[in-house]
Amino acid sequence: MKKLAIIAILLFLSLNLTSCINITRNIKVNKDGSGSENMMLEFDKTFFDIMVSFATMGDSTNANAIRDSLYDDEDFISGIKEKLIGVPGLTLENIYSVTNADSSKTIFASYAFDNVDKLGISISDDSDQLLSEKIEVKYTDRGDDILFTYTELEDPEDVNGQDSTYTAIIDGIAELFKGKQAVYSFEFDYDVISSNATTQDGRKLTWIVPLDEKMRNREKLHLEAILQK
Repeated sequence: MKKLAIIAILLFLSLNLTSCINITRNIKVNKDGSGSENMMLEFDKTFFDIMVSFATMGDSTNANAIRDSLYDDEDFISGIKEKLIGVPGLTLENIYSVTNADSSKTIFASYAFDNVDKLGISISDDSDQLLSEKIEVKYTDRGDDILFTYTELEDPEDVNGQDSTYTAIIDGIAELFKGKQAVYSFEFDYDVISSNATTQDGRKLTWIVPLDEKMRNREKLHLEAILQK
């Protein structure tokens, strides 16, 4: 039963993520581990079409009202805003959403944090767990250098990846993610000795994560950099 529930959730998320979301996170980390982030989440029109379809199954009479509610800017950002405001050590500076000419929507959020571990919070609300992976962020002073890591943690409740039915479904969902990616850019106040970043521009490191490959390979995200003090 649990396996079927997880598969159903994965199928639902695939419909949303594949057509709806691009994630861009631009993060500045100061020498003491504090910093700031500017984040952008882009939701395609298809996301709203799917949500309306799910909400009106069997009764489409209130479809327009539901669509209007989804496009309401205050409602759209309320869950994420509430979660960000409730985190000790994190100061929300701005959050808003806009509706674009193609009926897509974009959320912009900026905040300051007193320690990089605040980047490990889930920024989703309880009804929209698109960004709720368990994250551990460390900024470890090792004397001559600093080790920075941003890691998705293994979930002991994960379904066994060797199960053939589950594997086949995951592989199918991965195809739907083709062309989608998450971009993480970190700018540090120290020179970079080494990293596993996709690109480097001085002290700025960028990781580009193809979502289809991540899902197909069942990979947990691990960003790492060694900084020269």
